[in-house]
Amino acid sequence: MIFRLKRIFFGKNYTIGHLYNGDGKRLCDTLEPERKPSLTGSTRNSSNSTNLTNSKGCIPAGKYRVVVTYSPKFRRRLPLLERVPGFTGIRIHAGNTRRNTRGCILPGENREVGKVLNSRHWEEEIIRLIDNSHSPVWLEISDS
Repeated sequence: MIFRLKRIFFGKNYTIGHLYNGDGKRLCDTLEPERKPSLTGSTRNSSNSTNLTNSKGCIPAGKYRVVVTYSPKFRRRLPLLERVPGFTGIRIHAGNTRRNTRGCILPGENREVGKVLNSRHWEEEIIRLIDNSHSPVWLEISDS
């Protein structure tokens, strides 16, 4: 199964996207940190990935394997994106504002500027879809 995240708005402090399931049906909206300038050359491949993680910008567009694992921080099972360049611990989890992201993807309904609502419901729905998938799960992220 391939989820698709299409980023549709890049604000000064946050990014809004639309999340689609494997059948191309729109599931929900997403909230991420703002987009930072592209990382190229030796900066991206630098061993100092801590600076990139601490930048709190949204992760690079790309295709990432997604697995559901236990998160000690959140004390529950959550989707984890694997092998995100320059980042570690990127998850899809409930939250409402940019302050809740720390680089992660918050699912929900973008009914207020800079926020997503009903996030816990969409977190649970995404986990259910992943758990019921009979094939590897991927998230393909594009900047529109």
